Amino acid sequence: PNECAKWVKDNVEENLLVLGNHDGVAASTNIHHTVQTIQQRYWPITIWTWLTLDPRHREWFLTWHRTRKLETPLEGGSFTLFHGSLAGGVDGRLDFRSAAQRDMDDRRLRTHYGLFGHTHYQGYFEEQWNNRVKMLLTAPDGHGERTSLMFRGKAVQVIMVNEWQPLPRHKALFNPGSVGQPRYPPQFQGSGIRSDYRASYMLIRIRRDRGEFCFRRVDYDVDKTVRQLRQIQWPTPQSKTGSDILHGRELQALSAPAKKRLREIWENGQEELRGLVDGVLVPLLYQKMGTDAK
Repeated sequence: PNECAKWVKDNVEENLLVLGNHDGVAASTNIHHTVQTIQQRYWPITIWTWLTLDPRHREWFLTWHRTRKLETPLEGGSFTLFHGSLAGGVDGRLDFRSAAQRDMDDRRLRTHYGLFGHTHYQGYFEEQWNNRVKMLLTAPDGHGERTSLMFRGKAVQVIMVNEWQPLPRHKALFNPGSVGQPRYPPQFQGSGIRSDYRASYMLIRIRRDRGEFCFRRVDYDVDKTVRQLRQIQWPTPQSKTGSDILHGRELQALSAPAKKRLREIWENGQEELRGLVDGVLVPLLYQKMGTDAK
């Protein structure tokens, strides 16, 4: 986490930084409480991140805004940057039309476009003339012509990566995907569209008279990433901070299952970390398991 934080600090303008749910937990001084906002299977890596993060980075995370407004030279082409959803905060999810429609309400989305993350699903939502919302998701190269598929009785449009397109005339919410862990959308289950392990991102090109965007995928050495994941170590000896949390008064306020799970992680940190890496993270990197990351 420290290497990532340093890279961001050295390369990204402050006005482009927004707080994500994992950033908020990593920066928290109350890990036993905030970790419960994360899916329980990710608790070991979340606590490991919290333990290994440099306190200076933690303090820096706390200065990040939950939303940012980005102005562009394009008339009416400003963006709102956020992580989860405008209605649900950093833990909110925009994975279905109904959630996107709530966020596109003028009382929430005060710009023409939005950029968000959290679900790791590369694609976007576009408002239609009849106030309905269209959902578009990317498919791997070579999938074929643009098409659509049905999911829960609704059409989902499939779009290709590496194609420049004009920014929509109507409101739109874009998800660039994820560099570290791109996900296979539930809308693609059973469709025959293959998963795509490659890092995903998005380019935006703005001119005074028009704007364009392009979803991208880039190959990387997954095997090397897996080897590095398997080398991470639980901090030893057990930190005083960890001991304080394990036996602290605040722990007593948690539910019995949460308290039990946290004790298991603190007492068997390396084993818990290894189980998460091999059982969850490695299959995700190779795109061999389901969706719904949190």
